[in-house]
This record gives sequence, structure tokens and C-alpha cells, in this order.
Amino acid sequence: MKLKLKTSAAIAVALFTINTVSIAQQMPAKTADLPKNWHTLDLQKDGYFGVSLNQAYDFLKGKKSKTVVVATIDSGADTLQKDLQPVLWTNTQEKAGNGKDDDRNGYTDDMHGWNFLGGPNGKADVNETTEEVREYYRLKDKYANITTASAAADKSEYAYWLKVKSIRDSTVNKSQTELNQLSPLMNALVTTDAYLKKTLNLKAGQSFTKNDLNKVEDTNDTLKQSKYIW
Repeated sequence: MKLKLKTSAAIAVALFTINTVSIAQQMPAKTADLPKNWHTLDLQKDGYFGVSLNQAYDFLKGKKSKTVVVATIDSGADTLQKDLQPVLWTNTQEKAGNGKDDDRNGYTDDMHGWNFLGGPNGKADVNETTEEVREYYRLKDKYANITTASAAADKSEYAYWLKVKSIRDSTVNKSQTELNQLSPLMNALVTTDAYLKKTLNLKAGQSFTKNDLNKVEDTNDTLKQSKYIW
């Protein structure tokens, strides 16, 4: 009985969240919808700030291709991704997995470059952050308790701190709002997942499909609403 009440409560909150999001999505857009392929279009021909993909193909017709090495400087790359594996640059001066800096460039086992945030066995040494977050914590201890520019020894840096703080706080508030909106739905998914697996006689590690749910008769409102969420 307790599980059923808990499930029903989670479902009620989730349905309210889903309906609220659905209504927001149905509201008229303030601007015209972009074409789905806008990022491939051309500014002069199509009026969108795309990469001019078709024009690039036309430009390359009849030209001899040559190998280009591209460095990923921002975020990391999955070296196990099947489409990337055949084209990944490989450091021929390094021997994989021997724990030694064979080419003596300062980085051990850098077979495909180097992840400066990474460590042994895929463990991250530090948390990846944006520039405003790094700057926020660099200046926080110095300026967090100062409320007026006149109290700051370096007024220019204090003004910079206020700008950084504003950007960081805005990002945090936006993320917190999104988390508050999604948490009820996530809780409902966890609760109804357990409820539906019990109904389908599945173990915790097993999964169900839409066809599995379609075969289940709606014997009560809790079951019906649980299926609706999924």
C-alpha cells in the first residue's frame, strides 16, 4: 500500500510537470522557426549563419584531397568511438600502455594527444569548468565580503569580479531552475520504473520496451499513469 501511495504521488507530480512543459512548448514562438539544417546553410544564399556546406562541396569538386590533422583543444574526444577510431591521429613515437614517456615530450602514453584534465585509468584529476567559474573562485576570497567599490583596493579588478559574479550567478540560477523542473520527473521515472518492472515480473537490472507496456492491461489508474509517463 505504501509503494502504491508513493508511486501515485510521484506520478501526480510528474504529470503536472509534463503538462506544464507541454503547454510551454505549445505556446507560439516569438521568432520564426529555423530550418533543421540551418547550420549547413549559407549566409549570402540562404540568409542563415551556417557553415556553407554545399558551397564547400562545390569548391572541392575536382580538387585532389590531402590529409589534415585537426586538434581538439576544447572538450575531449571519445577515442573508442567507432567512427573516430579509423581517423584518429596516432603518435608513432609512443608505445601504448607501457607507462613510459617514450618520446620524452612530458606526457606518458599520449597515443592520440593529451587530455590535460585526465589521469590514470580514465579518472579526471580536476573538474572541468568554464572560464567564469574559474575566475569566480579565483577572486571569491578576495572580494566576496566587499560590498562597495570604495572598499576595494583594486577598483578595476573589483568591477571585473562583479561582472564575473553576475555571469556565474545567472548560470547557477538557470541550472537550479532546470533541476527543480526535472527532479520531479526523474523521481517519477525511478518510482514507476520499479513499479512497472514488478508488474512485468522483471528484475531490477532488466529493461522493458514499449511493446511490453502495450501488452499490459490497465487494471488501475496507477498502472495507466505509469505507462503514460514511459
